[in-house]
Amino acid sequence: MKIANSIRLAVTAGLFILFSMMGIEHLYAQTVWLDQLDLSAATQGFGTPNKNKSVDGKAITIGGKTFERGFGTHAESSLLVLLDGKASEFTAQVGIDDEVEGRQPAVEFIVIGDGKKLWSSGIVHLGDAAKPCSVKLAGIQKLELVVTDGGNGNYYDHADWADAKFETTGVTSLNTYNPISSEPYILTPLPSAKPRINSSKVFGVRPGSPFQYLVRQQPGATVPWIFLGLLGLPNGV
Repeated sequence: MKIANSIRLAVTAGLFILFSMMGIEHLYAQTVWLDQLDLSAATQGFGTPNKNKSVDGKAITIGGKTFERGFGTHAESSLLVLLDGKASEFTAQVGIDDEVEGRQPAVEFIVIGDGKKLWSSGIVHLGDAAKPCSVKLAGIQKLELVVTDGGNGNYYDHADWADAKFETTGVTSLNTYNPISSEPYILTPLPSAKPRINSSKVFGVRPGSPFQYLVRQQPGATVPWIFLGLLGLPNGV
């Protein structure tokens, strides 16, 4: 009897530990949709990034199929996502939006992780069925979602990352960023307050042909007087 009770107790404890571990794993495993992120950080060749809409603000439609979720953009396009090693997989359905019917767009979708190409769609044309994208992301710190033109320019290259999502661990959101500074800054140094001597336009002189140097003070300079001295001149000069 005691043995049976011990066995039941061990089985109960084992099941409790197993279900607890499964619960913890479920607690930390999350699906983060691309449209939940800040897509305003994306750069693109036309229009503005759209959540769950095409770049023209219509329902995302690829090859006759409509998708409720996704990221509508336009080549050339780039979106940087900081994963910090907390994502295990990225999946999406990609293609050119049907809204440009009658045109001849062509694009290529590329996924870059930590500077290395992880996946590419190849050249995609209008009317093609959505192409599945699945990329393992274990250990990846920074991900870039890129859309390039298909070699014929980016005219009407309306591109969709449909049903795009990340499988993550321990986080419920991810940060995006734009590497181009939004703060204006001066590329050239400010002018010095010191006087500036401008050389004469004619080099070399002869008797009766004077020359001059212009001494110019920068606007806003606070030096009230300028004293000049010359050394090494002949006697009497």
